[in-house]
Amino acid sequence: MSSNKFWAAISKVLAVAAVTLIVSLMLVPGAAAASAEKVLYSFTGGADGAEPHQGLIFDKAGNLYGTTFDGGIYGAGTVYSLTPNGDGTWKQTVLYNFTGGSDGGWIDWGRLTFDTAGNLYGVTYHGGSHGAGTVFQLSPNGDGTWSENVLHQFTWGKDGAEPRTVPFFDAQGNLYGTVAYGGTSGCGAVFKMTPGSDNKWTYHVIH
Repeated sequence: MSSNKFWAAISKVLAVAAVTLIVSLMLVPGAAAASAEKVLYSFTGGADGAEPHQGLIFDKAGNLYGTTFDGGIYGAGTVYSLTPNGDGTWKQTVLYNFTGGSDGGWIDWGRLTFDTAGNLYGVTYHGGSHGAGTVFQLSPNGDGTWSENVLHQFTWGKDGAEPRTVPFFDAQGNLYGTVAYGGTSGCGAVFKMTPGSDNKWTYHVIH
């Protein structure tokens, strides 16, 4: 074999190997994204919260919202926002500190949900008057703070207990979710919440 043919053959082999490697990397989940990963915020476990179990959601302005299971001022978790700065960094702001009392605490799994008016909705795994969790609403105030309104406190009875869910709205503005325990058979329930006047909500078990 001549020198030219030899190097031509080697070039073909290397080209095939390169294409195979590129395709293999494309098929490996996260392989391309791994090198581009960027930490937006690292929790300290203090007043900013700890153990963010839930997923994140965006608002229309590009801010992120999420929750922490633990930490915060009272150690029962937080609701927070992440706001992008002009230099590529992000600022974390705690919107609400759960006390673990009647307002709920320790949000586990799921994520928050926005309504069309910009209010946030979610569930706490524990807390509430019966220690079985809550459904809550957070509403923005004009001064940048947020106020919590507890829509339902689970009782460990037919209404269920310990919700771990992503609450969602239907077209009529009703809110749906699930609980892990309780209900008529003790195996959890699917619930629906219907809004009324003065921001009063009615709780229904639908299964």
